[in-house]
Amino acid sequence: MHDVAIVGAGVAGLSMARALARVGWDVVVLERSADGDGCSCGGASSLPVALLNPWRGRKGDAHPDDLAGLKAVWRWADELQREGLSGQAHRSGVLRVATSERQARTWRERAGQADSLAWLDRDEVPGYVSAPFGAVRVIDGGWLRAPAWLSALAESTRAHGATLRSGAEVQRIARSGDAWRLALRSGEDALARIVVLAVGADEPPGLDGARGAIPPWPDWVRTRGESVEFQATDSETGVDMPMPVAGAVYVVSDGTRSWVGGGHRPPESHDASVAETLRASAAWVRPDLADASPAAVWCGVRAKREDARPEVRELTEGVWIFGAFAGRGFLCAADQAERLTRRLS
Repeated sequence: MHDVAIVGAGVAGLSMARALARVGWDVVVLERSADGDGCSCGGASSLPVALLNPWRGRKGDAHPDDLAGLKAVWRWADELQREGLSGQAHRSGVLRVATSERQARTWRERAGQADSLAWLDRDEVPGYVSAPFGAVRVIDGGWLRAPAWLSALAESTRAHGATLRSGAEVQRIARSGDAWRLALRSGEDALARIVVLAVGADEPPGLDGARGAIPPWPDWVRTRGESVEFQATDSETGVDMPMPVAGAVYVVSDGTRSWVGGGHRPPESHDASVAETLRASAAWVRPDLADASPAAVWCGVRAKREDARPEVRELTEGVWIFGAFAGRGFLCAADQAERLTRRLS
């Protein structure tokens, strides 16, 4: 019997597994996908890049949990590097381009109050960015390559003794004495004292308690996000590791290609022109993308609460919800996983 069974191996599940395994818990991660190290295909964790920017919204506010999350990411990045693993996390800073004089005044004032922000007038903004009203630089922000980060988390988790099982779809969870029995589609069972459900926007497995009804699963809002990869039209104009740009869409570049992401549409929606829509939006702040050609398109569904804060709580005795990261899983999951590990301990 395991100490903890984690259902789902996106960034939430793998972060939770690493946090627990590092302090000696016997952990098994069960992921229904049979691909690679367990990234939940179709979920928010399947997108190619993640922006690390806690200063969000039109007013540029930063929630304390998001600021703590960013610190945890950089700490984990250093730890993974010492373990010989590369999560491809880049401390590049992040630019937030103002879209009006009014917004510029608000952000300039905010930058004067926060050590981690710096206001840039129009002539101070890097040349590859169009910022007629100026921009604020998130000094400690950055970005990461999501597949590399997930792979590093998986390898680190295994190195600390955890078991990762792909192609292990959990159909039902039922109380069995002092433990929980997880019935897999393959006909096998897994037994654990504690279950952590990190299923993202997917429906959770069926859940049976020893007595009485299990509280209902939260009614989260689900939205669809997209990301498009563009090849540089002229490699000589590429800027080596420029700062990503955050706004209505985000733009991340590595010098030879750029990823543009965004979107808050219903999960079932499909727009064949998404690449053109995102490219046109990105070209407002990155003019070099005006003639870029799309090379690949990804989509992922994310879940969030009405207040957009993560949901980390005990659903019923021994079964925990760990989700609703609202597209901020790569920013917040490490910190939230460490917090839950301390609570369970």
